[in-house]
Amino acid sequence: MEPIFFELPIDQENRQVCLVDLPKCQTDRSIERIADWLAGRYANKLEHTDLLVLRPDVSRQLKDAKRYAASLPALARKAPQAGIHVLYSFKFDHQLSGNLSASSPAGRYSTKTCDAIIEGIREREFEHYASHSDALLSARKGFVYRAPSRHYVSKFLRVGNIQKSRQALDATFFWMLPFLQGRSAIIADTWSISSIAINAARLLGKYQRGMDCKVDFLPEYFDGRPQSRQYAQTQLLDGNLSKETILMLFSAVRSGKSLQRIQEAFSEILPAQTIEYLAIYSLDGGESERVSAHALCARLKGFREVPKAGAVVRIDPSSFFPMIVKDKPLKIRKVNANGNYAFFTNYKGLHAFRIHRDVRDAAGNKLRHHAFDISVEHLLSNAEFLGQFRDKLRSLPYPSVIVVPPHKAGELMGRKAKEILKVSKGQTPVLVVHADLDPKDDRLECFRIKRQKEILILDDVSITGQRLNRFQANLRSWNFRGHVTYLVGVARPNDEMMWVDLVNNLSLGNDGKENTVECLEKVVLPNWYEKECPWCQEHDWLSEMIRSSNFSKKSKKLAVERLKLLQEAADGKGLTNNVFWIPPGKRRPTLTPGAIFLPDVDATEADITSSVAGAIQRMRVDSDDRYRLEADFPQPRVLSPYNFLGPSPRYNDLVLRMSVLRNALPRELTRWDDDDENQRADYLRNALIEDHCSFALELTGAIAQGKFPLMTDDDLTATLPPTVKEILGATLQKQ
Repeated sequence: MEPIFFELPIDQENRQVCLVDLPKCQTDRSIERIADWLAGRYANKLEHTDLLVLRPDVSRQLKDAKRYAASLPALARKAPQAGIHVLYSFKFDHQLSGNLSASSPAGRYSTKTCDAIIEGIREREFEHYASHSDALLSARKGFVYRAPSRHYVSKFLRVGNIQKSRQALDATFFWMLPFLQGRSAIIADTWSISSIAINAARLLGKYQRGMDCKVDFLPEYFDGRPQSRQYAQTQLLDGNLSKETILMLFSAVRSGKSLQRIQEAFSEILPAQTIEYLAIYSLDGGESERVSAHALCARLKGFREVPKAGAVVRIDPSSFFPMIVKDKPLKIRKVNANGNYAFFTNYKGLHAFRIHRDVRDAAGNKLRHHAFDISVEHLLSNAEFLGQFRDKLRSLPYPSVIVVPPHKAGELMGRKAKEILKVSKGQTPVLVVHADLDPKDDRLECFRIKRQKEILILDDVSITGQRLNRFQANLRSWNFRGHVTYLVGVARPNDEMMWVDLVNNLSLGNDGKENTVECLEKVVLPNWYEKECPWCQEHDWLSEMIRSSNFSKKSKKLAVERLKLLQEAADGKGLTNNVFWIPPGKRRPTLTPGAIFLPDVDATEADITSSVAGAIQRMRVDSDDRYRLEADFPQPRVLSPYNFLGPSPRYNDLVLRMSVLRNALPRELTRWDDDDENQRADYLRNALIEDHCSFALELTGAIAQGKFPLMTDDDLTATLPPTVKEILGATLQKQ
């Protein structure tokens, strides 16, 4: 269950809201875990949260939310400025509790304001599901959509796509509750939202014991033709639904014509009081006076009719999918690598880039896993990086206190900063090693933080800015009035705009004063934890293979050695020149001159694959949607197989082809056309046969991770050594 953050106007003032679904089996310990999870992964957003809204199990009625107050201290400590409220229901009515946080200064809200907050949360939650589930087929250059209504629109909403998670299904039931009271049947306007209807009927039986709710749905868009009219009426009669109290659920209404036609068709059979109409989304279609159904969300705009222009993408009236989806294969361009080229050129060969590594604090506690880790300790051994650090410190106002996080790289930066400032300024600042400057830590009082005029906060690497945001939040708690300089060794967001937003946020000091935020270097890389890390996936796949496959002694030894290497790397210094799984006796791949990612001299495998990962990440966030690597409708943009396979691969160096394959996600490789996908499988066969082994284990891992279609061709293993052949064969059998 992911939290949802959004802005909401409350009493004429914009407030930041965080909506969190509680686990069905809620305990004090589960609340503590949620608090740690929010503070660890969403600290920068949590810092600015004004209302933390908790929603318990939606299938249960709750008379009073005050019983949750005793479980909330852990959450209150993580978000001391936020009011904590419980969003629940009782007798089909939505309720919002008062503020249950003892530490928050938030006041009480009137009944009218609470109702407005509940409505605002509902609207923004559905807005979130539409924008985060591929439900929204966005406006694109060169074509328009022909909706099932036969109108042309610049963008289209396929509501069925929001059914991607239990969270979305249960939330939809929760917001449907006022319309489900007394209803014994649900009819959906399309089978594409059948999961929503079926889940609502299931949970309704738990919410109100003994309640039995039937479910049915229309086979396609109701266009009012005699055939569809007759089918709808027959469905009511044959299913004995004409005797039920019905909720007619629409995925979305725009002009309201389909709704009007269904109302007319049903009115010939049903008394008006036995049926109610509800739309999940009401879209701005220009004829809103026709729409007479309630809607759970009416915030989505831009769905008005447009003239027919360019290519037409027809939406199927039954599935509500585009009838033609044609992917666009993208090549990695030089412009994708340009933004990171200087960074990787300057620092290659230093072993500063480590792959698949756990990061720990000074006490050895694991903080998180990095698929791509950058060691500022190694960078500080580089004359150019150290020179930048020295020049930047000399240009800044003299700080009386330097604050660094409690890990080796942070403490090394702090010590070097003290030495540099002592030489250049003739004074030695106090060095404070602390995780977040929490004012509740009595040890900090001796430094009299709030009395300082100038503080320097150093961070070795910043990805999301969570640590810096915690420093900022706690300085506000100290009521600090001085000037703060935030200096980061390497800013490595997954999108440059993330760094821009962080700078804007940290720049806002108290009393309107402006802080300074700078970095020595900036590079764009994926921000992957264990779940997304390709080497963690390799580790899990190998563990399962070793456990479940009947390998020969030699094959098992080969797999176990690689598994041990991956485990030791995560626990220690990461992977540098052993990033790829190359069979014993085979020469490790190297880089030849002329690559667009970085020069060949002294580059480690970690340097190379990190530079390729950065270029692909820049493709994912490209501002031009023609070149953005994104698997959305109706023209998914995927990586061209010519980047890494053939028949004449764009990158001849094997190390680059393996890097592309390692760093691409399955959805970024899969072709949408069956013929194209079969051709990609043929390219794979050719690569295995022509390479005679070096590429084989890497390709085996890619197959295991779902980056290639199902294959059972025995010819794949014909030219391989017995051990590699056995591992690949076992992988193919498990697909």
